[in-house]
Amino acid sequence: MKYLIAAALCLACVSSFAQDGAITDAAAPRISQASFDAADELLQTMRFREALTTAMQMAAQAWVEQTRHPMRQGIQNDARLNAKEKQEALKKFEASLTRLEKEAQLTYADAEVIDDIMAGLVSIYARKFSVDELHQLSMFYHTPIGQKLAALNPPLTADLANVTNMVLLPRVNRFTEKVARELGAK
Repeated sequence: MKYLIAAALCLACVSSFAQDGAITDAAAPRISQASFDAADELLQTMRFREALTTAMQMAAQAWVEQTRHPMRQGIQNDARLNAKEKQEALKKFEASLTRLEKEAQLTYADAEVIDDIMAGLVSIYARKFSVDELHQLSMFYHTPIGQKLAALNPPLTADLANVTNMVLLPRVNRFTEKVARELGAK
């Protein structure tokens, strides 16, 4: 049970990042339709939906990997289980994780989720840039180098996710193991 709590804590940590950067702000001033339209055009020109979809798929996979290692370690290090019980627990965990991985992919890559995030991004861009600035950015993305950047956004996002995982995953694993040990001590 403590392993499930540790995994839930990992998920809560990841989820807290999303909440810290809340997309909507009730106190924000009204944004003109022209700003929304210009921001939407910019994100389309940037091919941002494609990059976001890639990023969300990577996030789902990262969640699985961030969960797998500490949970396996926790089961393997559980002194209360004999070798056969550990094997059974690992098998049960992997079966659950396989099912959860499919659910995570469906959740993260859900078209409605992508639409909602895109709507939030349009709002953010519309608040942060003037209509003129949005048009200038859009013009940049219509240039050859802007098109190259837009085309490279998904693989750049994937590369960034890989680098981030290489740097962060060992730290997250150590933290999760520490939490599991502390929970087990109580």
